[in-house]
Amino acid sequence: MKDFHQFLLLLLSIALFLPLPSLIHAAPTAAEIIAIAQQQLAAPTEFAQGEMRIYQHTRLARTYDFVLGRLWDAATRTENVRVDFHSPVALELGDSSRHADNRYLLRRTTQAPPTQWLYLPALRRVRLTPYRPTERVLTSHYFFYDLTWALALGDFRYQFAATSPNDHTPILEGEPLTAMAPYHRIRVTLERHEQTYLITAMTVVSPDATERTLHFADFREVSPGYYRPRTAVWISADGRTELTFPHWVVRPASPLLFSPAQLETQTLVVPE
Repeated sequence: MKDFHQFLLLLLSIALFLPLPSLIHAAPTAAEIIAIAQQQLAAPTEFAQGEMRIYQHTRLARTYDFVLGRLWDAATRTENVRVDFHSPVALELGDSSRHADNRYLLRRTTQAPPTQWLYLPALRRVRLTPYRPTERVLTSHYFFYDLTWALALGDFRYQFAATSPNDHTPILEGEPLTAMAPYHRIRVTLERHEQTYLITAMTVVSPDATERTLHFADFREVSPGYYRPRTAVWISADGRTELTFPHWVVRPASPLLFSPAQLETQTLVVPE
């Protein structure tokens, strides 16, 4: 019996020096889940080649090919997003968004709204344009605010939804923390995958009560620890915008690709 008591004392003394997580596996908070999802989205440099199909109600209106590039500066928490649209096929005439080589560059920090540049194909020059968060990208259901998604997630304060099942597939509801957020409310559905969380759906509610829902599907690991979807669909009352990403890579690249000068002079391509 004496030996048994000494054994219990030994176990207790060891436990006192163990960190708390080693003793109790606490479920992550809503803020911790969003922080993990943000880390998943903040790859240093990534590129995607894709196609965007815009539907007005049920009718296909336009199809665009595009290349997306994203540069994340962890030291300054600056997100640079560039999108080059190529070879648009428009089913309606008389729209300037039909023009090939529409190029956009956004640069956002946590302290200020994004700076936005636009390449004008007709004039062959770059212009600094006012940032309007709810402006649609080429008449699609994507807002310019939606492009800087890594930082945009931090614009809200989150809590678990009443219908959230568990910490493996949590559902979070967010309210805006800053006036930069154009949404009155946001609802994020996530799925735990190994040591990270993937966003599978997001519903945003504008101040006028208009709702849009974004669905991600068919995730694949494009680089160790980074997962990206093959498809994304924005759905609203007036139609939907479908995006497919057949090619997505996380690769080092020159930061100059995300400068206004090269927005004018160099077309974005996915590095091999």
